[in-house]
Amino acid sequence: MSSAPQPLSAWAHVAPQALSIVLLAIRPAVSLRLVLSLVISYYLFALVANHTAGEGPIHDYGIGSGVGARWLGTLVLLWFCDPMKEWRFGDEKVVPAEYPILKRLYYAACLLGNPRLLGWSAQVANIPPPKAAASRGEFLRDRFLRTVQCVLLLDLAQSYLQLQPFFRYLGTDAFPTGLRGFVVGFLCRLAWYVRSYAMVKIACTLLAMFCVATGLFNGNPEDWRPTFGDWSDAYTVRRFWGRTWHQNLRIYFTITGRTLSNALGFKRGTSASAYTQLYTGFALSGIMHVWGDVMLGTSYIGNSMKFFLANACAITVEDAVIAVARKMFGVGGGPTKWTIQLGYLWVIAWFYMVGPLFVDWFVQVPGVTTEEFLPFSLIRSRYTSSLL
Repeated sequence: MSSAPQPLSAWAHVAPQALSIVLLAIRPAVSLRLVLSLVISYYLFALVANHTAGEGPIHDYGIGSGVGARWLGTLVLLWFCDPMKEWRFGDEKVVPAEYPILKRLYYAACLLGNPRLLGWSAQVANIPPPKAAASRGEFLRDRFLRTVQCVLLLDLAQSYLQLQPFFRYLGTDAFPTGLRGFVVGFLCRLAWYVRSYAMVKIACTLLAMFCVATGLFNGNPEDWRPTFGDWSDAYTVRRFWGRTWHQNLRIYFTITGRTLSNALGFKRGTSASAYTQLYTGFALSGIMHVWGDVMLGTSYIGNSMKFFLANACAITVEDAVIAVARKMFGVGGGPTKWTIQLGYLWVIAWFYMVGPLFVDWFVQVPGVTTEEFLPFSLIRSRYTSSLL
């Protein structure tokens, strides 16, 4: 492998995506499928390990993780299920495998481009309901305003990180201690999370606006649901990941988790089955993000895995605490108002505590503290630094 990463061409993504669509549509014999799966895996790994987007390490990490998600999705759909035979779209009476090859290719492309499987018989759970989708014009106005809000949110988070002089020392001995260290550390990690959220939401919203405005790919406003769920649902770590955060990879985690659980002989609905699926999902999410580690450099490989496995452990402890509390206090049914408020505090505290596994190490990657995501800033000026 070359010691100096080469510039990444946009066309480098097209070939493996096209091959994945063909494989999904025709589903060749096991031997050929295995060979082509290995070819795709090697190509994508070489793509990540030897190239850079040239815009900074956070961009590279995002691209690498995206390639990892594509790799994961392709393998899951090729080996752990047969979506062209097992799933139907809408109220269609036949499965896609019964259609002619061109229509099968179209459906395969739809499956890979619609990871939440909206409208399919295998649609993932907890997809947010449509908002402001009565007409194209109403949809575009609503999404435009949401995009402006997210841009301002991104500018605010990015400006804080750029103007906070201690941000570059996060996770090192040079970072302040005591109350000041706690407050600044909390705000730095919060800004990092907010920036990640805003970037994902802006990208997804712009894509939705483009498709609805032009009619390309899918111009139906009702099919472009909000990327994230309601933040009021995030009063446990489990609910944060299962309801509030985007569900773009959930189908791959679910299929793999159930396949592994069945292989181990666990009955569906049991704790053994549920926690096998839980840890499988977070392990796969970690593996996907490790592809981002690879794009950063060999010395960072594996750093992302710790964060996702820690969240699986947190959910396990959370479930146990909730079960004990219900048994001790005789609480039944749904959560009460005060337990929900307590839950919000717990979720905030958890993501502060787990920050070193997701944020702090990343800050020390060369170039991260100066990387920008907007070509302008409405917030920063020569006066704002005095407010920090």
